Amino acid sequence: MEKSMERSAELEAVTHVLWTGGWDSTFRVLQLCLSQNRSVQPHYLIDPERLSVSYELRAMARVRHQLTPRLASGVALRPTRYVDLPSIPESETTTAAFGRLKQQGKLGGQYEWIARYAEANHLTGLELSVHVDDRAFVYIKDQIEPYDDHGFPNNRLSSATGEQDSDLARVFGRLSFPLLHISKTEMEAEASKLDAQDLMAHTWFCHRPRNGRPCGICLPCSFALEEGMGHRLPIAARIRCRLNTSPPGRYLRRTARRWLR
Repeated sequence: MEKSMERSAELEAVTHVLWTGGWDSTFRVLQLCLSQNRSVQPHYLIDPERLSVSYELRAMARVRHQLTPRLASGVALRPTRYVDLPSIPESETTTAAFGRLKQQGKLGGQYEWIARYAEANHLTGLELSVHVDDRAFVYIKDQIEPYDDHGFPNNRLSSATGEQDSDLARVFGRLSFPLLHISKTEMEAEASKLDAQDLMAHTWFCHRPRNGRPCGICLPCSFALEEGMGHRLPIAARIRCRLNTSPPGRYLRRTARRWLR
């Protein structure tokens, strides 16, 4: 009986995190392991159409290699659970709920995959590193309640959300949002306090790398610049990003397309 109770407590102490090798989710892994001394079970959903998969896998491997010797006794970064998107069971109800939410504004397709994955694997509290600068923040910010997560603060959808907005509950109800009110620059400062800047330097964010470096054109590159992380882009990528998002840049692209028709 005692062994069974110990095993149950051990499972509860493990935090399930969606880890992509990106800035936000890597920060959360480091925060859990180094600051809160909690074991982590990472999950990675493999999108075969994303050109950055190999870069993300490499980033996570490098972080894991350097993080493991720093872990306190009893703290573990468990082997990542890799899941191919096509293997996630379909859910017509969840997909329909996501579709209705997306009609209200911009919402990335990854939230539909994640919702189906959490549902199929009966996961509750699966951590998603949405933060104040993310688009999904707009959808959930007014429906969030803080809660005590093993002595540390966390966030989840309010228990009343299911009655008020069943679509929101269907897509985000199995997730938790520990980084909801922190920016990337604040994460950078916190990582510095943990002496983990070298680990954060391995993170990857660009979806369309050019010659092994961030492109400056994809959405994550644009967000990095907007969120005060432009120093992570090469100079050429920063220039491309500025041209891509500025009115003159948009005009030049339209003109070029007309000439090339």
